Amino acid sequence: MNKSSCKWYSLNRLCRSVTTLIFLACTSGLVNADNFGSSNIQPLIPIVNGRFQLPDSPAGNRLNWLIGELASNEFTSTAEIQENFTGAFDTASIQSFINDTLRQLFPDARIIDVVGIAPVQATVVIDSPGGQDPFGFLSMGVDFAGQQRINSLSVSDFFGSVQFIDDQNLNMNAAANEFQSLGAENSLFVGYINNQNQCMPVTQRSSSTPRGTGSIFKTWVLGAVASDVADGVLDRNDPIPLDASEFALGGTINSEPVGTIFTLQEMATLMMVISDNTATDHLHELVGRELVGDIVQQYGVADPDILLPFLSVSEQFHLFFSFPFTQSLAYVTGTEAFQQQFLNTQIVPLGPTVPLTQPFFHESLLTEGAWSASPMDICNTLAGLRSTPATNGAFELVDEAMGFQAAQPGIRNQWDRVWYKGGSLSSGNGFHVLTHAWLLENSGEFPRVVVAMANNPTGNIDQFMVQSLTSRMIENLADADIPSPPETDFEINVGIAGSWFNPDTNGQGWVFDLVNNDTTQLLASAWFTFDNDAPSANRNGFGDDRQRWFSANGNFSGNSAELQIFSPSGGVFNDPGFSVDRGPSVGTMTVTFFDCSNGQIAFDFNDPGVADDVVPIRRITSSTLCQGIADGQITAAALPEVSKPLLADDEFSTTSDSGFDINVGIAGSWFNPDTNGQGWVFDLVNNDTTQLLASAWFTFDTGMPQPVGANEFGNAQQRWFSANGNFSGDSAVLQIFSPSGGVFNDAGFMVDRGPAVGTMTVTFSDCTNGQIDFDFDDPDIADDTVAIRRITSSALCQAIADGQLTAAD
Repeated sequence: MNKSSCKWYSLNRLCRSVTTLIFLACTSGLVNADNFGSSNIQPLIPIVNGRFQLPDSPAGNRLNWLIGELASNEFTSTAEIQENFTGAFDTASIQSFINDTLRQLFPDARIIDVVGIAPVQATVVIDSPGGQDPFGFLSMGVDFAGQQRINSLSVSDFFGSVQFIDDQNLNMNAAANEFQSLGAENSLFVGYINNQNQCMPVTQRSSSTPRGTGSIFKTWVLGAVASDVADGVLDRNDPIPLDASEFALGGTINSEPVGTIFTLQEMATLMMVISDNTATDHLHELVGRELVGDIVQQYGVADPDILLPFLSVSEQFHLFFSFPFTQSLAYVTGTEAFQQQFLNTQIVPLGPTVPLTQPFFHESLLTEGAWSASPMDICNTLAGLRSTPATNGAFELVDEAMGFQAAQPGIRNQWDRVWYKGGSLSSGNGFHVLTHAWLLENSGEFPRVVVAMANNPTGNIDQFMVQSLTSRMIENLADADIPSPPETDFEINVGIAGSWFNPDTNGQGWVFDLVNNDTTQLLASAWFTFDNDAPSANRNGFGDDRQRWFSANGNFSGNSAELQIFSPSGGVFNDPGFSVDRGPSVGTMTVTFFDCSNGQIAFDFNDPGVADDVVPIRRITSSTLCQGIADGQITAAALPEVSKPLLADDEFSTTSDSGFDINVGIAGSWFNPDTNGQGWVFDLVNNDTTQLLASAWFTFDTGMPQPVGANEFGNAQQRWFSANGNFSGDSAVLQIFSPSGGVFNDAGFMVDRGPAVGTMTVTFSDCTNGQIDFDFDDPDIADDTVAIRRITSSALCQAIADGQLTAAD
């Protein structure tokens, strides 16, 4: 799904100016649960009492043991060596190394920096309390299966910086120029991601030019895995047995016994932290190349065709090793149809690349015939991953997979969130492709991004020069003059009322209304959504029995409100003989508005089957009134019940009028006193070209009320309809629709508005009273005329109707 697309339902020419609840939304990228300017990012590897809390994994547990052995009063016995190291080590030699060398160099050592940690590998910096340079740069490998013992260990000197002396005083521009001078085919993006999820450059060099990515291509595989987790197709704890048919060159876990069980999270972490190719091909096979290709396009890669069809590691390596050069080149330069046919008939049947028996090696394809994208594409991909919804732990999966690797010392301790992915392709002539990509973020700041892509068809890329210069650019980026996220001193005002939606679940949404006076600051909401199961056939012909609506209300202060969520039940459509029971609270939702058009909702249902989540919300209709108040374009007049002054003369002007005409103040919550607990919410657009009234009607099925099932999400007898149409004078004729096909908080199911199921004529006699004449196409639903009455304040509407004001738009 292309997230920049417009989903058209009925309002035709309004896409650029206005949308109405359910019917139209111009979607864009999501902002993740942490959000910009309001996040409180918890470190992935926290420090407690001066010690890094390593993850519970084979590598983390053995590393904790080893650090404990460096206490000055410890002695490591032969039995401990045999328990913690594989038989490949000489027991006496490794015992002497720990007792006589390592503990003497680093007595009472502590980990002072975690460079990277995966289930089977760890790289850290160690030092003694009060120690002097050099530090210890420690790398360890561990078996995953069996006794999970250490299979490799090295400790070397580290003098506190990976930067060459000549690079330590370079400014950003000079460091970028120096990086470009390393090769004619280098590209660079250094910048940040703003609150619209857009990549904004601080400095860039050929940032839109595609280069070989190396293993950065695995970010799209990770995105596909996260998408399936968010949709409930996969679970982070799903077992994945090691399968020899998915072995690939460069797979560290190839040494593990076939059938060894990894969790999905462990496979994802291995793929990203140590770039394990075998883990990658397991996940590529699990989610399928089609979904990975969808993610490539969803994340905004400028030219996705150069990545499609999306090859696994073994499939890509077969192009390097398994075919004569002319055939491999024909694939690289062929049409997508040819590539798909060649892939299916020639590459896939070859299976894994382990063991390697192929007769060729085409060095030129390392840069010209492998995964390619531009630095800007990679930044957009990082923004896409950061926008992963929290649903079902999907964002947590991404955060751990991306966040357990920093690539260099001196980075993790400077940022609340560190994400890294790199990649390389090499021959006997060294690196032909060497790429690095970081997302670095501190709470309340825009995420910083560094993407450095070095390509050289002849090889010999200097990895240490690249490391030095990227380290310096990261330092410069931390001090760069980057705008702050939007101020959080926004205060809720009467103009916040209206229709809002989450762009990723277009067709569902919220309507807000409020009371704000000397004694009450109350925000109320109606939430229009669906059951949390996959769509199924309707139980009967009136509405969709999978529709759900919730009511919510609570006090607000500043820019946020904590609302109790209720799931009303007991009503019958348009029948005063049945009283609606609001029932007990079924959860809470915290609504935070960043400005007049953007905000987020964090919700927590009591139902353990409904995952907590934080979702972005965006205003649908005009924010003119809200923005006028927020900007201070306010004169000191008052709307009595609202306790907010009027807009300045350039927004509203004095006039006289006779008779009632619908105005912007009519928007809000209305009900029929005979069927209290059911009702309508109105919103409208009124400008030079459009006079549109939209409504959401929350009601119930026509059948007798039934008890709510113990495992039921909401009430299956709830119904809601959407309606819209043009207004003139005091009335409007609206088409009624019965949306269907959605799933609660699930972007994978598109809401279908469907054809009109009837009409309703709304007539307002004044700002507080009116009537609705409705006529459903269903012959079993009797036509009727019902009185309606406004629930919340009519002060704004009355001021306009009385001639005190007229709205300029």
